[in-house]
Amino acid sequence: MKLIKKLIFLFCINIALGNNLQSKKNIETLKDSFTKKEAAKFINQFPDNFNEFNDYFGWNAISDKPSELYDNSTEYIDYWYELISVKNDKKYEIKAINICLDGKWDADAINYYQDKTLEFIKSKEKFYLINNLDSKTAKSILFFLFDSPTPVYDKEFAKGLNAEKKSILDSLFQNKFKKTILPQDDAISKYEKNGSYFIKNFDINNDGLTDKIVCSKPYNGNELLIFINQKGKFNLDIKTINFSEDGGSIVDDISLTKGEKNTLIVKTKFPDRGLYESQFYLYREGNNWTLKKTIIRTKNNEKNSPILICELKQNLNIRDKNFESKVKYLPESNKERLKICREESNNNSLNFKIYDKDGYTNLRKGKNSQSEIIAKINTGSSIKVIDNTGDWWYVQTKDNKEGYVHKSRIVSK
Repeated sequence: MKLIKKLIFLFCINIALGNNLQSKKNIETLKDSFTKKEAAKFINQFPDNFNEFNDYFGWNAISDKPSELYDNSTEYIDYWYELISVKNDKKYEIKAINICLDGKWDADAINYYQDKTLEFIKSKEKFYLINNLDSKTAKSILFFLFDSPTPVYDKEFAKGLNAEKKSILDSLFQNKFKKTILPQDDAISKYEKNGSYFIKNFDINNDGLTDKIVCSKPYNGNELLIFINQKGKFNLDIKTINFSEDGGSIVDDISLTKGEKNTLIVKTKFPDRGLYESQFYLYREGNNWTLKKTIIRTKNNEKNSPILICELKQNLNIRDKNFESKVKYLPESNKERLKICREESNNNSLNFKIYDKDGYTNLRKGKNSQSEIIAKINTGSSIKVIDNTGDWWYVQTKDNKEGYVHKSRIVSK
């Protein structure tokens, strides 16, 4: 009996190894066809089901490592939908839907495939892909398409479904998806009593009164609300997104910038999957709110790869009704990233010093030569660089004074 069990075990191991080798071979074939833009070969080699798709492009939860095509997944998915849109062949369209069967939400590649599939069905009016399914299969696929930390009902998509499939979608939103409990109005008291939000207190407009910033907690939504204190009464000034990208990231902190008035920083990070931190700079002037820029700190999953600092210029009116769709995020293509990113300097120690022919330079409160002078720093003095984006670097002196110095006055030791 023991011998039989051992033989069965060895047989299973051999099958698993064989499947793994075949999977690697298939991935190499897909990579080669993508590089050479061999359309027919690429379409045929593209994954047939959700598990295979995740093996190619997703995150391996067991090893806690990315799959081989993880970093370039969006480029492969874009090419896949570009090809099947041109082919207009039901066989490939059905294959696209079959990948959704028994799927569940995850960030990055899987989230992106959800979005592209919904976009494909709506823009190409391919609702037959859902309407022609039996109820059980349709429920599984609809669940995948709308599954997320904060599911959003798509009325436009629902209009394309027949009565039976729309009823399934409605039922999913009523019973299956976890709903965030939202306040019924914009009174600050409603948010203070709601466990789905956290509140930060700052004087945003520099009037000596503490204002309130309300933000959805991780995986509880994508809302950011700012209440201005007007003689003890908190009035809603603006309601917008918190840049958590529908649960792909989480808000790590919200703070005021040092040395810059009326500027709020929303800091997000991508938990548990390597380094991806973002800072969104929100500037208030009068009644206007502007997203000035985004600074991203990240690295890819290759061994010994450098940490990159990427700055995206935004300059977007946050009150614009189309604001959310205009926000720029880090390009997936490494080629495009190189245009806006640089390697992070090793700024964790006092490895920079001041050099000025006048014998000193000014430490200023703001990023310009007319800004208030905080202190004078002698040539040769060591400093710690906290933020080296732009022409004015934010630094700390040996006696812990912080402010801005023009980068032309800073040299490496």
